[in-house]
Amino acid sequence: MAFSELDFKTKLHQSVPSYSIGHLIGLSFKDRHSQQARSING
Repeated sequence: MAFSELDFKTKLHQSVPSYSIGHLIGLSFKDRHSQQARSING
C-alpha cells in the first residue's frame, strides 16, 4: 500500500488547524534564523 508524502501532508493539513501549521512553520523559520545569526556572530 503506497503512502506518498503528499497524501500525508494533505491529511495532516486537513486534521490539524491551519494556524497550527503556520505556527510550526514560523517556529522552524525563527529557529533557522537564530542558528544562522549565532554562526555569524560566533
